[in-house]
Amino acid sequence: MPPVGMGKAYKSIETALIHAGEALDRITGAIAPPLVRTKTYRQPEFGERSKWQYSRGQNPTRSILEEKLAALEGGGWATVYSSGLAAETMLFMTLRPGDNVVIPTEVYGGTSRLLKQVMGNFGISFSTSEYKTERDIMKSIDRRTRYLFIESLTNPSLNAIDLSLVNEVSQKTGVPYVADMTFTPPCSIRAYEYGAEAVVHSISKYVAGHNDVIGGGRRYKK
Repeated sequence: MPPVGMGKAYKSIETALIHAGEALDRITGAIAPPLVRTKTYRQPEFGERSKWQYSRGQNPTRSILEEKLAALEGGGWATVYSSGLAAETMLFMTLRPGDNVVIPTEVYGGTSRLLKQVMGNFGISFSTSEYKTERDIMKSIDRRTRYLFIESLTNPSLNAIDLSLVNEVSQKTGVPYVADMTFTPPCSIRAYEYGAEAVVHSISKYVAGHNDVIGGGRRYKK
C-alpha cells in the first residue's frame, strides 16, 4: 500500500484540481468528500490493524487533501499540518545538533523566529545568503550545511529566487534544497521540476485562495 497522501501524476493540472484524491462516497454517492470527524476507528479484530487507526496520525478527509496537494505538485506524496510553520518545524526536526541550514537574507519572520528561538535550542544553526549568484550561495555553505532553504518569492518583498541556480549549487555540493512555494502555487511553477528535495506551502495563502483556513503542507519526492 502506498503512503497515505500519495498523489499520482495527471496529464493536466486542471484535471488534478478536480479529481485528485476525490471519488464518490460509497455510502451516499456524495460528490464532495465527507468530513470524517471521528477520533478512532473500528479494527477488524484484536491485534489486527486497518488502514485507519487514530485521526491524529491518519484521517480520510485529511488524506484526500494530501493526495490532491501531491498530485498538484506532480506526484510523490504529501503531509499536511496545522500550519505552514508546523510543516517547517517537522522539516527542521529531521536535522541533528550541529547541523546548519542556509536561508534567504530576507525570509518570513516566522521562519526566522523558528530557527532562532526554537531550533537553536537543539543545536541547529543557520546562515544567510542573497541567493543571487553561485558564489554568494557557496560562501554560506560549510561542512555542517544540510539544507538550502529558499522561498521562491521572499516574504515580504517578493524578490524572486532562481530555482535553476539553486538546483545547480545543490547538484555541485550535494546539499539538497527545500523550496517554500507559498507565493507560487503549483499552477504557476513546480519546484520539484527544478530538483527540489521537498516543497513547503502555507496552505492559508494561494493554495486555499480565500484567507479562511490555516494549514501547512510538505511535499516529498516520489
